[in-house]
Parts: sequence; structure tokens; C-alpha cells
Amino acid sequence: MSVGYDRAHRSLEYTMMASHLALTLVVAKRWVATSTGWVDVALAVIMAPLSCLMADVASGVVHFLADRYGSLETPFLGPNVLRSFREHHDEPLAIVEHDFVTLTGDVCLATVPFLGIALLVLHGDTPLERVGLAVAAFTAALGATTSLFHKWAHAPNVPRVVGFLQRHGLLLSQARHAEHHRAPYDKAFSITNGWADRWLHLSHWLMRMERRLGRADSPAP
Repeated sequence: MSVGYDRAHRSLEYTMMASHLALTLVVAKRWVATSTGWVDVALAVIMAPLSCLMADVASGVVHFLADRYGSLETPFLGPNVLRSFREHHDEPLAIVEHDFVTLTGDVCLATVPFLGIALLVLHGDTPLERVGLAVAAFTAALGATTSLFHKWAHAPNVPRVVGFLQRHGLLLSQARHAEHHRAPYDKAFSITNGWADRWLHLSHWLMRMERRLGRADSPAP
């Protein structure tokens, strides 16, 4: 990843991370300002698992598209998004050496628009909108750290708490993610906690999406 990884790309990563943090704080502030009591807090806590699932589904869809469509020459997305996914299949363990900025910056290219849309449509005027704000903030936070969870699924050694969460299915485990790196490379695309993998695979949802989009540019890594 160091080859062709220039200062402009590093600056983009810092910019997107700062934007993600700022927008997350604005979403959280709006939720706090509009919440009316313990009912809103309870609803936010109850909906936390949905946020985990949404982040995992999103990671799976983005991963699938990045693995199979476009090329390194695709304007903007090629060098800034697709490159890391394609090179990861050539050198799966290289991700273990990536720092937090490298892992997080590119992902924020997706979370920043998501948070922006949430702020445009969710004003916190109703209980449903307040739940939406909480879900948006938590989903975006998980989404931004997805590549860190992905890194831990490749790391030979992880912090004890991470290992505990992996063993109990709360973070992506090495065993679950290993399925993605075995031919025919058509499963286990979700890289947050892996909750969505079974549904995405058994429902053939990604394959149906591929048929609608047309022939993949890179059908197998």
C-alpha cells in the first residue's frame, strides 16, 4: 500500500476523519437536544443491535462492490477506495501493519455522506426521528471502525477484550472471515461483525444484485 500512497491521499483521509467526527457530534448533539426523557434513551439502547446489523450489511455490500466492480483507474474511487480492497486479496496480512488513519480514512468516504443525509432528513421532531438519529450515529461509528475490526480478523494476536468479543460473535472473527479468502470468493463479505453474512449468502442477495448491475469487472479476487 505504500507505493503510490501520496500526501494528497493522506490529507484526504485526515479530512474525511475530521468530517466524520464533526458530523457524528452534530447528530449526537441533535439527539440530546431533542430527546424528551428515558423513553428516548431506552429506544436508542434497544435499537443498538439494529445499528450493528446495518453497519455489517453496509460493509458487506460495499466490500462486494469494491471487490468486483471498477478498477484502479476508476476516477477517484479507484485509487482512494478500490485499491485497498484489491491489494488486500494479494497481501491479506498487510492490513495488520496499517495504522488507524489508513484503516479509517477511506471508510469515512462512505460515513460522511450517510451522516449528512441523516442530518438533512432527521430533525428529531418525532420519536421515530430521534431513534433514527441515535441509529445513524451508532451505525456510522461502527462503520468508521469496520476496517479496524477487519484488521483484527487477520491479526495473529489481538487484545484480550477483542478476542472475547470475537469469540462471542460481537466482532468479526478470524474463522468467519477466513471463508472470504477461500475460492470461489463468493461469501463472507461483511467485515464489521459478520452477522449479515449468512443472510446475504443464503438469500443470494448479492448475486442477484450482480445480475442486475451486469457482469462484474473483477469476478474473483
